[in-house]
Amino acid sequence: EQNNAKAYNNMGWLYENGYGVEKDFGQAFAHYKKAADLGDSGGMRHVGECYENGWGVEKDIAEAIVWYKKAEKAGNDKAKGNLSSITARLSGTPASKSIIQETKTLVRNNHIDDLPPMGKRIALIIGNADYQNTNLSLPNPTNDAYAMAKKLSELGFEIFTMDDGQPTTNLSKARMKRVVESFKQKASDYDVALVFYSGHALQVRRENYLIPVDARETSDDIDTEDICFKFGNIMRKLDETNVKTKIYLLDACRSVPASFFVDKTRGTGQTGLASMPESEGSVIGYATLPGKVALDGKGSDNSPYTSALLKVLDEPGLPIAEVLQKVREEVSKQTNGKQTPTESITLIGRFYFNYNKR
Repeated sequence: EQNNAKAYNNMGWLYENGYGVEKDFGQAFAHYKKAADLGDSGGMRHVGECYENGWGVEKDIAEAIVWYKKAEKAGNDKAKGNLSSITARLSGTPASKSIIQETKTLVRNNHIDDLPPMGKRIALIIGNADYQNTNLSLPNPTNDAYAMAKKLSELGFEIFTMDDGQPTTNLSKARMKRVVESFKQKASDYDVALVFYSGHALQVRRENYLIPVDARETSDDIDTEDICFKFGNIMRKLDETNVKTKIYLLDACRSVPASFFVDKTRGTGQTGLASMPESEGSVIGYATLPGKVALDGKGSDNSPYTSALLKVLDEPGLPIAEVLQKVREEVSKQTNGKQTPTESITLIGRFYFNYNKR
């Protein structure tokens, strides 16, 4: 009911085998296809099996091979066995040449060879909206967080959760520290780690700080670092892992009251974020230009930046640089030029969010 790709795949398996429901290959194929269209590699492999065997769909060996290739590209190891098996059976048969040619055409038309392997993906999603200081309260960051979690799940990301089952939204300073440390430990086993933050943030002497929900107004003898969470700490922790691709999307810089952070150690807090040093294999997406304020999107469910991300991530086959460029164009259009997202990219290789068919 929540459009979860893995749930569609599991439902297909129940229909295929008649577990808890009457066996129905048509329903099995429909559910597998929905899972595959949402980016689930298991669903892609099962669609291939349906085409190979004529389960719920007309038998088509070329289509089967194409779906196995898509599943393999999306990181499904079992699809390799399916490909080996079907290739061995085809070898030397009268139909092999025509099937191979048809397969090549389908692979080309589906742009399968254009895409690098998907790899294992995990995302940490934080939305801080319910601030204890009511001057900081925001309407949309938790909406942004839940919407992004749903979208990224559809695109093959595992959404990080703590063992205690509590959401990673509306985090206190202590809770934020625990969440980030746990995320680092789990992300070490993944190829791609993404961090999305929606809420208040500010810079002090070119250091960026995320503002937790228990932040309080300071006097000039309190260190900002005691109250806020330095974003550079997240980047440094992920740099200590073997994660090849690190993506940071900061829908932050909502306007902070001018009197809020005064720090005799580092200076007065400034509106907007500072540009951050890149690390190898990273992408940093900012909701707006350095030193500028991002809009919250009052009167809508999501901020302009998150709204644009949700829209552009639906487009398949776009490299991440093109995704962020389209997001910039969309946000500028939505805000009549008042907000201009920017990014820095130091990736090694290529990255695509959406592996679905063009």
